Amino acid sequence: AHAANLHLAANLPNLFELETVRAFYLTYFRELTDLETRVEDGTLPIPGDRPGLGVSLNSDIWRRDDLHVQVSEGEGKAANVPAMGDPWSKPDVRL
Repeated sequence: AHAANLHLAANLPNLFELETVRAFYLTYFRELTDLETRVEDGTLPIPGDRPGLGVSLNSDIWRRDDLHVQVSEGEGKAANVPAMGDPWSKPDVRL
């Protein structure tokens, strides 16, 4: 998602800032992806030398012993618990 946000932000001419959590650059991002997350002069470079978003997932992450995977089982479920779904389809949510 971070790589997609970088690409989107680069195409918004009046975007002032892209909110992010810098602590993730030294932890989660390095474990999950090969995305280079380095701030240069207050900006983040856009990955663009490879196809798509310019980032690949680390395939070794799936072999970790502490990995917990949750999979949804159909419409209206998120990891086997009720999900909100489309809020506009519910009469009590409409304004």
